[in-house]
Amino acid sequence: MARDPQINIRLPPDLKTRLQKAAEINRKSVNAYVVEAIEAMVDSYHPYDYEVIVDSQYTEILKRLDRLEKSLQISSFAFTCATAMI
Repeated sequence: MARDPQINIRLPPDLKTRLQKAAEINRKSVNAYVVEAIEAMVDSYHPYDYEVIVDSQYTEILKRLDRLEKSLQISSFAFTCATAMI
């Protein structure tokens, strides 16, 4: 039987101690506790949430570009008028 893949991570000493205590309180090994926590985090991620964030940021960028374009048109018009008076 093949073993599950392993990864190594570096933890601040305080976090390692807290993980050990939390695992002990929950009567689990540190590995089981960490795997459960990672699974919960990954399972709570929904790609749709990310798409909504990106879409709203994209919409905001388009609005800002539109305002900038209008501002530049006004500035260009004002510059043209000012140079025509000279």
